[in-house]
Amino acid sequence: MSIARQFLLSLFILVIPLLGITQDTSLKDLFESAKRSFESNRIEEALSTSVQGLRQAEIEGNLSYGTLFKYLIGNIHMVNGDFDQSIDFFVQLAMEAEGRNDNTGMANAFFSLGNNYTTMGATNNAVNSLTKSYTYYEKAQDKVGQANVARLIGDVNFEAGHYRQSAEAYDLLVGLTDLRGRNSTLLTLGYKGLLNSHDKLNNLKDGIEVALRFEELWNGNPNEQSFAWDLLCRFYRRSNNLDESIEYGRRTLMVDDQNTRFLQNLGESFLDGGNYGEASDLFEKSLAIAQNEDDALQASRAYYLLSKTSFRQGSAEAALTQLGLAEQLSQSGEYSEVLVLIYQLYAEIYRSGSNRDQVANYERQLADVNSKIASDRKTELDKIARIDNRASDIEQRARLEYAEIIKQRLLTTTEAQKEALEQQNRQLQDQQREVEELEGETLNQSLLIMQQQLEAKQKESEILSLQQETKDLELTAMERQRQLEKAEQERIFLEQQSIIQSQRIEAAEERRKLYITIIVISAISLILVIFFLIRLVKSNKLIRKQNLDLEKSEKDLKAAFKLEQSIRKKLQQTQAQLVHAEKMSGLGQLTAGIAHEINNPINFIKGGMQTLNVELNDIYAIVEGYTRLVNLDKENAKDELEKHYQTSSENLKEIKEVIGLLMKDVEFGADRVAEIVEGLKTFSRHDQADFKSSNLHENLDSALLILKNKCRDRAEIIKEYDPKVVEIDCYPGQLNQVFVNVIGNAVDALDNEGQITVKTKEDGDEVEIVIKDTGRGIPQDQLSRIFEPFYTTKDVGEGTGLGLSISYSIIKRHNGKINVKSKVGSGTEFIIRIPKQLQQETPQSSKNEFAEA
Repeated sequence: MSIARQFLLSLFILVIPLLGITQDTSLKDLFESAKRSFESNRIEEALSTSVQGLRQAEIEGNLSYGTLFKYLIGNIHMVNGDFDQSIDFFVQLAMEAEGRNDNTGMANAFFSLGNNYTTMGATNNAVNSLTKSYTYYEKAQDKVGQANVARLIGDVNFEAGHYRQSAEAYDLLVGLTDLRGRNSTLLTLGYKGLLNSHDKLNNLKDGIEVALRFEELWNGNPNEQSFAWDLLCRFYRRSNNLDESIEYGRRTLMVDDQNTRFLQNLGESFLDGGNYGEASDLFEKSLAIAQNEDDALQASRAYYLLSKTSFRQGSAEAALTQLGLAEQLSQSGEYSEVLVLIYQLYAEIYRSGSNRDQVANYERQLADVNSKIASDRKTELDKIARIDNRASDIEQRARLEYAEIIKQRLLTTTEAQKEALEQQNRQLQDQQREVEELEGETLNQSLLIMQQQLEAKQKESEILSLQQETKDLELTAMERQRQLEKAEQERIFLEQQSIIQSQRIEAAEERRKLYITIIVISAISLILVIFFLIRLVKSNKLIRKQNLDLEKSEKDLKAAFKLEQSIRKKLQQTQAQLVHAEKMSGLGQLTAGIAHEINNPINFIKGGMQTLNVELNDIYAIVEGYTRLVNLDKENAKDELEKHYQTSSENLKEIKEVIGLLMKDVEFGADRVAEIVEGLKTFSRHDQADFKSSNLHENLDSALLILKNKCRDRAEIIKEYDPKVVEIDCYPGQLNQVFVNVIGNAVDALDNEGQITVKTKEDGDEVEIVIKDTGRGIPQDQLSRIFEPFYTTKDVGEGTGLGLSISYSIIKRHNGKINVKSKVGSGTEFIIRIPKQLQQETPQSSKNEFAEA
């Protein structure tokens, strides 16, 4: 339906100027009414009005409007899915134009027929009809018509996966030089279609050439040029020209740095160039945008590219995790093309680790996906073939039926012409008789006219005498009128004099009343002034007394303010000391945990190096044996060499196996130290105190890493992270402090062993973090006091009572809420809710926050 509406307007633009429309108001109104109804989706109303207009045009013999109504009715049936009827009308239009030898009419009809087949899904029939339309437009020298048809041929072939044919059609459109400067929209669509076709065909050389031409065409318009830049980024990357690829990729981001396709294309160029940091940042950004826009396809591609980056960096474990997320999204969205890339990367990762079973597993899954793609393609081709056959049958039937209608019309026309000739002969005979009768009547009429002219002259003299008498009477009447007007003017003057005299008397009376009123008001005003003067004197005395009282109160307030400042300063000092003590306590736990965590992998490395030293000594002994044998004479050396070889070969085999195991232990220990250091760096890096966008899950993981030693043998950590929750605006260092405090308390609440669940969830504009333990729980009478400063349920010396109070202040600073649910014997659950987007506070607003002490 969308394609039909899209090209209906183009068709009317092509057809209407060429039909020689006459200004028939009734037909024009009917056509405009039907067209408006169709555009407003009032289909039944549009069809009824169009049928009425077609009948009227046929009755009046108006070929132009009859053609227009047929086009409109055909398109209405097409939109309704009634393709039998729509094909009937378009075939009629084509055959009628063919009978007139009208190239433009045939081009328009085949254009509509091709559009109809496109809507049906009959791809081959659509291309055939549109090709005919292009040929007839070419004969009519109609460049715009050729361009519209070339564009539709390109679109149909591209949607059907015939990229070579689509490239040829778009190339025709681009080659129509008459469009330059007149129809830049069509030219732009042609360039874009041609570039997309070259992209699908991987025609790198041709693609680069066309993209550079398109860039030049839109010189000075970066919004349009960015399309070419994006493809140049891809084409140059595939050509291994990474410098040019990165240059054009950077240009796309200058136009739109929120476009996931632009971000991923530039990221792939950095990835191929070995710049993994830049690549990872771009893929992470594209992932965040795709998740925010609920674009599962781009999100799955972003996870795939992140996995590919991790694998290139040597982190197979991270690569598999990210690839799993990509696979999950692709399977839910049935993105087969992305799944092919995912399974290829799975097989490559496991092949590098010599895991043949997993390689075989993912190669089977890859084969299944490719088989499904091929099966879907075959099903689609079979469907198109069935629709093409049906369309051909309908068109053939329509042609036969209309040919029969033309035959009947010709027979009917011959009979009508014969009858018309006989009727014309009869009309000529009747007209001859009427002429003879008219000649006799004409003579009689001439005599009557002469008599009437004589009577008219007599009446004319009588009228002249009457006109003279009328003039005399008019002069007498005018004199009388002047006398009456003079008398009326004298009467009006006397009346005006009388009115003026009355007004003078009334004015004198008003002045007298005004003088009396002024005297009374003056007397009252004098009395009021005296009264207010008395009140003013009394008020001055009262104000002086109040001023004295205010001065005394001001002195008292200043003294109280100085005392309050002194007390506040002491409280702040005490508060800072207590917070410092809390932080030092946490630092001690942190140091102990990190020392313990690092000690284990270092023991791996140390033990491995000691054993490795022993094995190396054995190797040195074997080498020394060979050195000794070299100095013996040849006869004695041969036997000794064989004995030494038998003994040393077995030892070397065993040493090789032992060294391999030792190197894995050392590598594991080194990786573990690097992981701990990276987590510690995430937890404590300097910019964590700044307001910034931060990965919430990384903050939680770093807090869990810090508390890992404390959790060991006591707490099973269960993480339930919402993949939608990634970046939030916050003060990361302060949030880390909250997570360490709450999770640390959860561990302390476990008597022996238990579970701690850390869960995140997106809820509108907020993020919810739930930290739940299966510990001893908190009694209800203590639950309301846990956020109070210095309140603690721990034994003396085990806590300051400031951890949860500080956490409460930090969450409040983030415009969030922290609530707690607890039941004795069942555990405790802390629910933290903070907004995803937080406005950075000014330094003044956070100056006296408790958490900043």
